[in-house]
Amino acid sequence: MRQITALLILLIPAALTAQFAGAPFRIGHSAYAASMGNAMVATSDAGMSGFNPALAANIGRRQVELSSAVMAFDRSLSAVTFSTPLPPAAGLTIGLVYSGVGEFDGRTVSGYPTERFSIYEARVFTQFGIRIGAKTQLGAGVTFSMADYGNNVNPATSVGLDLGLRRRLTDRLAFGLTAQDLIASYTWNTQDLWGTIGSNQQVDRFPLRLKAGVEYIVRPDVLTLVAETERRVLFASTTKTSVSTSLGEPVIVREVVDVTNAETLFRLGGQWHAHERFHVRMGIQSDSRLSGGFSLRLPLDRYAPSIDYSLSSEPSGFSSIHQFALRFQL
Repeated sequence: MRQITALLILLIPAALTAQFAGAPFRIGHSAYAASMGNAMVATSDAGMSGFNPALAANIGRRQVELSSAVMAFDRSLSAVTFSTPLPPAAGLTIGLVYSGVGEFDGRTVSGYPTERFSIYEARVFTQFGIRIGAKTQLGAGVTFSMADYGNNVNPATSVGLDLGLRRRLTDRLAFGLTAQDLIASYTWNTQDLWGTIGSNQQVDRFPLRLKAGVEYIVRPDVLTLVAETERRVLFASTTKTSVSTSLGEPVIVREVVDVTNAETLFRLGGQWHAHERFHVRMGIQSDSRLSGGFSLRLPLDRYAPSIDYSLSSEPSGFSSIHQFALRFQL
């Protein structure tokens, strides 16, 4: 059972969408954002402050968003966010994102069934934004993440920091910049898993996410375009093993080497206000993910409820993600 559990710990993040710590939180927890390719770093929509904390400064009324995703292979992704203005020039968003994989069939190394189990990752985040003058917004946020990958490994926790900026260049053009998951990492203690004496720790850092983007209003209340680029940098350490014969007898030498991996992603999205109460969206990401969706605003002006839907392809192309959300104001 220990060997199979260890293999699952390595494979589960890849099954969610990436091979690095915190992978579920990079899928995009909002149906609104997913339908536009998650290119939200410079959007004027205050409810998207989870993508850039500076956006929280635009919050005009209290807003709640409840979202959930339908995914293949017994995976789940859901979120709840609450946003509120902080007069005269600030706003605050608090949210919870939960992702899990269930119905694992636990077996021994000989193939005998043992138990069924599930794993999960969860994140609580808070984002604060403030307006500096008429055109500039600054923001900062704190995230607390937890991952539980089975009974033989203690849950790991992480604290991260987000920083953001949004600047309105003209009446129709805005620029956004953010750094996410600063200092965030999971530390695993695998003493119980491997049956070792003393601490046996593994540190998995979250990739540092540096994003820059623009929002361009082609025609007010008709067509809006968004675009962003992300530089994702992962700092990791690996052990390099070699054999030294400098003293005559072969000696195994282990050296810890720092490794840096980086990739650049691009995202594009657009929103068409087809009707006062019906908006259509489309998006594309550089990893060949296509997305589309819509929002339907219900005729209840007091709470301004809106139903969002998005359909996104996964990077590997083997399945799709359906996301639904209900947004309303208080």
